Amino acid sequence: MTLTNKDTDNFPVPVNEQERLEDILAYDLDNTIGATGLDQVCTLARNLFGAPIACVCLIGRDQLTMLATSGTDITHIPRKDVFSNHTILGDEVFVIPDTLKDRVFAQNPFVTGPLAIRFYAAVPLHIHDGVQIGALCILDQTPRELSGNERVRLKALGEIANKELQRRQALVELKRQKQLWAHTAQMVKIGSWSYLPKTGFMEVCPYSYDIFEVDTGTKPTSTHILNHLRQHMDSALESALDRLVRAGDRLDHVTEFMTEAGRKRWFHFFGHAEWQNGEIVRVSGGVQDVTETRERDAEIRRLAYTDALTDLPNRAYFQHYLKEISAQSSSAARDLGLVLIDVDHLKEINHTFGVEAGDAVLCTFASRLKDQFGEGFGLSRYAGDEFALVLARGEGDWTIDASLERLKRIMNEAVKYRGQTLPVTVSVGIALPDCTTADLDQLLGNAALALDLAKKSGRNRSVQYEPGMRLRQIRSKQLLNDIRKGLARGEFEPHFQPIIDIRTNRISGFEALMRWHHPERGVLPPSIFEAGFEDPELSLLLGEAGIEGALRHMRSWQDSGIDFGSVAVNLSSFQLQSGRLAAEIEEKLRCWNLSADRLALEVTENVYIGWDASNVTDTIQALHALGVNISVDDFGTGYASLMSLNKFPIDRLKIDKSFVQDRNGGAVLQAIMILGSRLGMKVIAEGVEDENQLAAVYAMGCDQVQGYYYSKPMSAENVPTYIKAFNRKDTDCLNTSRVA
Repeated sequence: MTLTNKDTDNFPVPVNEQERLEDILAYDLDNTIGATGLDQVCTLARNLFGAPIACVCLIGRDQLTMLATSGTDITHIPRKDVFSNHTILGDEVFVIPDTLKDRVFAQNPFVTGPLAIRFYAAVPLHIHDGVQIGALCILDQTPRELSGNERVRLKALGEIANKELQRRQALVELKRQKQLWAHTAQMVKIGSWSYLPKTGFMEVCPYSYDIFEVDTGTKPTSTHILNHLRQHMDSALESALDRLVRAGDRLDHVTEFMTEAGRKRWFHFFGHAEWQNGEIVRVSGGVQDVTETRERDAEIRRLAYTDALTDLPNRAYFQHYLKEISAQSSSAARDLGLVLIDVDHLKEINHTFGVEAGDAVLCTFASRLKDQFGEGFGLSRYAGDEFALVLARGEGDWTIDASLERLKRIMNEAVKYRGQTLPVTVSVGIALPDCTTADLDQLLGNAALALDLAKKSGRNRSVQYEPGMRLRQIRSKQLLNDIRKGLARGEFEPHFQPIIDIRTNRISGFEALMRWHHPERGVLPPSIFEAGFEDPELSLLLGEAGIEGALRHMRSWQDSGIDFGSVAVNLSSFQLQSGRLAAEIEEKLRCWNLSADRLALEVTENVYIGWDASNVTDTIQALHALGVNISVDDFGTGYASLMSLNKFPIDRLKIDKSFVQDRNGGAVLQAIMILGSRLGMKVIAEGVEDENQLAAVYAMGCDQVQGYYYSKPMSAENVPTYIKAFNRKDTDCLNTSRVA
């Protein structure tokens, strides 16, 4: 039985992967599958550890092959699904006590599928020290720990399995050796020869005629062989033979050669000279057909350096390519530029249209890149959704602009897949050498940093590395670390800005805006810690702090009999994409005993479009069904269509302040207000700062406003005072709050 899975997750690869693959290619599977000794090891492992499944496996380039099993009839497994990928990274026992609690393995098909594997332990196996080719594994459907003594016993069993692997391979090798010695000349395809310079006499062994494929009907003579050599040898071989005969230089030359039968073969010519009294008296040597060896080496290289999906060179090749360039030229780091290209939203394509669609996108891009750039640019598939290119300086200048234009032209074309059009874009990171570039490894790191910034800047763009980026990255990481510490210390609290219904001149509610109460720098606005909202983990933590803080204060105000209306809290795209938000909000409202209509959630219009729009829509609809109000924040600055407004549950439109504060924005304001009114939505104008702006939006029919004209965001403690002052129209108090 062979199990397959269409997932495309990457798997770890040992640093000596090519050497490992060579050992596996050399291992004779046909003579080892079902080997009695290995079967006994598996049975012993099951009995010794009380596990339902035990196996001995080899891990090839693309799949795992079972050499022996006990408790299962599986014979092959795709390598991307194999636990043992991690086992062969080291020399020690590798254990997963509970696969469901391990983020790496929780979604593995052998965990979630019929086998329901919950426990895995294995020891790596090898024929040669340090080259792990497989593993002895025990598996169970029940989580468990492996004690120290059990680890020792499993490692001892592994040594037995190693000895059995080596014994079986030794038997196979012995059989091969016997066959080899029985047909030495034919198998190694070596023919010998000797030449006497003084007499010109040449002797050629019979096997040489077989190597050169001389017609069996032709009488073999040394003259015949020499004539054939002169006709087909290249200039390098001719020069090497001349130096051997005249100067005694050792001959060691491999070249492609045409046999008399018209076949191109690879021959290894070798020879040496014999001297007497300062003269060459004899030269002798041999010729060997090494075609199969070269083809085997080429196949090993292809397996190790070729991406199976796109047939492009892979990451290992690209890194090897850079090392070769560095070894050949000390100025490589000054003469080359590197480009990394990331296919935007490949994960979402896989989820939305299927893995085959994602594969089609990658293959299409690979083909386009190959057509445009060819192999001379070091073109490689660098990672799951990344490609790499090398740029050379042309006539003292870089061809970067032209290359980018070519990239944009070929990479932003839609991909056709089964009658569907997939509008896919790419992000590009570019690194050109400067005075600070030490080597190509550093240049590659610079390109990776530029690509990361391109993706964080919204994707579908190119970013060229600049020296200041590294420092900004360090500072950004420090900022994220400080934000994480601040969250742990409870330094993040929402401040509240009132939303005024200008038709009734009453407070309709507040917007909760996060502030950082920094112990050294004081109260900091969101612009200082904006990077936290762009980080997947911190965005969720900040969102949690914002919602929890708002609900806590709402409960306090309600207990004090203060009518605060509703409170709006901003949501990030990461919160909406988590799939848990609606249930979490429902639980929080229940815990704080607050009515859902007291809470409004604000999202930017861009979350309604893109690859995750369907997931976001489900969450928004679930929240709206609870009774939570939904607002579109900063409306007019994104890309949501009118169809989005009509399709999704939206209660309020918040017009971005840029339109309110722009003297020429009246027409847009008017259009948005009419649109919101016709769709039955409340329209809120943000950024109202003076009486003229207030009068303008009022005249256009705006429902509510928010801005410094009424108040800056205030601490939760000041909200009750503000509400009371507003309700009794206490001008002095209100003016104070405006500048607070």
